[in-house]
Amino acid sequence: MGDATHAPDAPRSAVLLVHAGSPSEGLAALGDALAQVLPERWRVVVASLDGRPDIGSAVADVVAGGARELVVVPAQPHFAAATTGRALCALYGALRDVATPLELSTHPSWHDDAGFVSALARLVADFTSARDLSPDRTLLRFVAPAPPEPPAGYADPYRTQLRRTAELVADRVGWPRDRMSVAFTAPDSPSADGTTVVVCPLSSVVRVGNPVPGVYVCPPPHTFPPFLAALKRLVLKGARPVPPGKQPPDPLLRTAGSRESDGHPHVATRLIRLGASLPGALGAGEGPVLHQSDPRAFARVRKSHQDVGAFLDWMREATPAREAFVWNTCQRTELYAWLPEPWDEAERTALLARIRRELFGGEPAGIEVAALEEGEARHHLLRTACGLNSDLPGDRDVASQLQTALRRAQGAGTAAGLALALVEDAVAVAADVSAHTSFGRFATGYCAAALGRICEVDALRAAHLRHVTIGGSTTSRSVLVALREDHDVPPAQLTAIYRDHHGQMKQLRSAVGGGLRLRVHAYHDERVLRAVSDADVVYFGIDQPEAVLDPGVLEGLRDFRARPLTLVDFNSFGSLAAPPPEGVRIWPARELDDAVAAHAAITATRAGFAAAVREAEAWISRHLAYVGTSPC
Repeated sequence: MGDATHAPDAPRSAVLLVHAGSPSEGLAALGDALAQVLPERWRVVVASLDGRPDIGSAVADVVAGGARELVVVPAQPHFAAATTGRALCALYGALRDVATPLELSTHPSWHDDAGFVSALARLVADFTSARDLSPDRTLLRFVAPAPPEPPAGYADPYRTQLRRTAELVADRVGWPRDRMSVAFTAPDSPSADGTTVVVCPLSSVVRVGNPVPGVYVCPPPHTFPPFLAALKRLVLKGARPVPPGKQPPDPLLRTAGSRESDGHPHVATRLIRLGASLPGALGAGEGPVLHQSDPRAFARVRKSHQDVGAFLDWMREATPAREAFVWNTCQRTELYAWLPEPWDEAERTALLARIRRELFGGEPAGIEVAALEEGEARHHLLRTACGLNSDLPGDRDVASQLQTALRRAQGAGTAAGLALALVEDAVAVAADVSAHTSFGRFATGYCAAALGRICEVDALRAAHLRHVTIGGSTTSRSVLVALREDHDVPPAQLTAIYRDHHGQMKQLRSAVGGGLRLRVHAYHDERVLRAVSDADVVYFGIDQPEAVLDPGVLEGLRDFRARPLTLVDFNSFGSLAAPPPEGVRIWPARELDDAVAAHAAITATRAGFAAAVREAEAWISRHLAYVGTSPC
């Protein structure tokens, strides 16, 4: 019999969160939250210099528990000799008394870790945008523990590191540096001139007190999902410092004055979701409950991209909506708009009725048009982006469709900073749920699921065939990615034909890899017919009521009985003007829906699926706790 602490299921790796001060609720909560996101057989132990367990006892406990790897992370990301330095000295002293060797990794400072910076930036951006606190009207104050006195003659990097973190976060958010500062106590009143102040703690051990009127306090980061994802990566893979001089990505918020420069002076707004959708496989879950539309009725009122463009033009010209975009797919047509506040209830009701008529022609039989506001609208959006409101649970294509909806609205002049912040947050949450919860194991794309079924039923060896996509949509890009990544199709056997890339040329180039890209003015172009005549499988990734291809033109292109052609039509309107000739196999959108539904049913029976859904729901709920409508 071996020692019970060295049983096969004992933790082999441990994380020691060390703190120089006394234990705090934030430190304990951070340890509990980190333990939940790390892989199995990892253990998290919290220790401090001035409390229980002390660092020596914690190290002995880790060794007794059977761990052979120890990762040490200071709870305070910024190094100070009198705090972190003392804690690490105590750690090394304790390790001298350990007989069992440990594989040791320490991270004395992680103040400029790219994941940490990105997480704090998202916290600030989400918190301020949800309360409509723009940089031109608000001061941003980062709060950290008071700087301890360094040893005599020691140039302590603490203050420099604090400033570095604050500047990196401000740049990532898009907050002007001259409107942010670093302090060691939270303000107990607004600024001297009455300007609103937003306080952001720089670590989980900061005590910021209670907010007062004019002062908004971001929640501490220790249970913010992106922060936990960054800390998990730090533990498993090490720090990723942001290189000095590196230009930040596009800011999460518009910078000061952007609203006025766009010709829209600042006004308070309220987020409204108005739309119709089909029932998803998972129901409402923890999101708002909606009456869903009948699929047959929804198919009759499906909107083309031209319809959506005309509607956005109307929204811009005929309504007081500050910003708006329409998320239009085969499963949903949803308007997200920001209406000015305060708003007379009678005027608001009349405006929503006008929008219903313009977007849906009223409310035809079988169509359920539902309105959601603020937190409920955001919750619904996040669940949808994560694939929880789809027929195919975990549908990875949905987030890309949301980004396309935003780009179309930006092109129509109806979307700017508010819509950008909302969509970027939703896409980031979807990526987090996929990467950091077990729900990601069950996720796939609609197109990938459909292709898998097609290849199985028709016994197609995709890697040996020539493939052509028609249309520059999200669907076409998803097909190309699935062919390359799931079916190992060489890029030389891929051709992407499109009239418009919807402002996403970079994504289209990435999807087709080294394959051929062909832009045409019309799909009856001679070059399109030549590409089709050379193909084994053609995919229609478009969304328009007019037929794209007259099957009559296929006659004489080649002998399809000797070398068959498969047409895969994702267009719910139908892309063919007539039945295809003999030897041409067609998969219409309805059959693709059935194939994906069968895939979804199988997925739902897999072990761990129900628990994975709950995990995803909990991640979304925790995220929403940071962007609620309360002022603190």
